[in-house]
Amino acid sequence: MLILASASPRRRDLLAAAGVACVVDAADIDETPRPNEAASAYAERLAREKAAVVAARHPDCSVLGADTVVVVDGEIFDVAVDIRENSPTRGQFFHINLSSVNKRQLFIPKGFAHGFSVLSKFAIVEYKCDAYYNKLADSGIRFDDPELNIDWNIINLNEFHMGLNVELEHGSRDTNTNVTNSDPILTGKIALAHLNELPDYYTRLKRIEE
Repeated sequence: MLILASASPRRRDLLAAAGVACVVDAADIDETPRPNEAASAYAERLAREKAAVVAARHPDCSVLGADTVVVVDGEIFDVAVDIRENSPTRGQFFHINLSSVNKRQLFIPKGFAHGFSVLSKFAIVEYKCDAYYNKLADSGIRFDDPELNIDWNIINLNEFHMGLNVELEHGSRDTNTNVTNSDPILTGKIALAHLNELPDYYTRLKRIEE
């Protein structure tokens, strides 16, 4: 049984929309802020104390931990992907635009991968987690995974792949021009910089070379 250690209707509704059944058992704790306690520390402390109380009441159940994502400035295209084993919706994803204007937040349950693309010139994104970051548990999914087929609303992926191949090929032809040392991240940034100026930059380049 999955226990949601929060009475927040927003989190419960989001879980229901994702097809996740849960039982709500809110912790009855003192939520008075401590003197000079920062807002971030206050939220983290309450999350931990609530989780501990609920876990003690349900030792044989899974108590849900989660992230809440908030955009402080700018706008992002935010995506959550169901990667739970044996889930009927495994491989499906939910997306939403979060911005400092619409003030929306996205609740991400355990068992979901998370990623976003920045739609504005820049964005400041804030996470609130119910546990410390665990590097060993971290992993990633290719943004252009063909099975997920997520449209990130940023660039033409075919054009970007063409750009990666072109830039890597240029570096392999002449070591003096291999400024990225064939690093895929830096090479991708160069390709993206060209595409930000001209969305069909590499198609035009191909025509010129032909």
